[in-house]
Parts: sequence; C-alpha cells; structure tokens
Amino acid sequence: MSTRPNEGARMAAEALEALAGELAARGWIVRLHATGRLPRLYVRNPAPGAGRLSEYIYAGPTRSDGSWAYWWPWADKIGPVTDIRQAAEKITRVLAVAAP
Repeated sequence: MSTRPNEGARMAAEALEALAGELAARGWIVRLHATGRLPRLYVRNPAPGAGRLSEYIYAGPTRSDGSWAYWWPWADKIGPVTDIRQAAEKITRVLAVAAP
C-alpha cells in the first residue's frame, strides 16, 4: 500500500501520539514533534540524572510487507504499531538506568 507524503506523515504522527500516551502513563518524558515531513517522538528516562538516556522514535512502513512499525533512529525496528505496549516495554528497557 503506497501513501501520499502528507498521508504518511499523518499516519506516523497518529502512531507516535498513541505511543506517547503509553509512555507518559508509565511516567516517561515524551514530546511529539509532528511538524515537517518526518514526525518523531522524543523519549527521555525520567530518573534523576538520566537525561542522557533519551532517543527519538519514528513510525513508518516496513519494506517487507508495508505494515507499520516503530523504529529507532538507526533503522532497527522496535515493533509493530499495533502492539503499543510491547513497543513501550522495549523502549523503556533500552533506555533504562543500569543497576550499580
């Protein structure tokens, strides 16, 4: 399924907004940047002194079948946009504070 550029940006923003809600409910700091061609979600670990544990998350289609997924900026797939909880768990695990 191909989408027009504006339609793809709208779909990405909607998927990221849903993920932002899940992460915010878990106490994470999130900020949706939905302007421009490539919407992105800034996610930061809320723990004191953990400001460096942050990343931008993207949403877009996969090459294999066109289904939509959440993506790290280095182009590794986080998980399908249809499983927001699983994606949030993976993101919080990757950006977690390491135990001393």
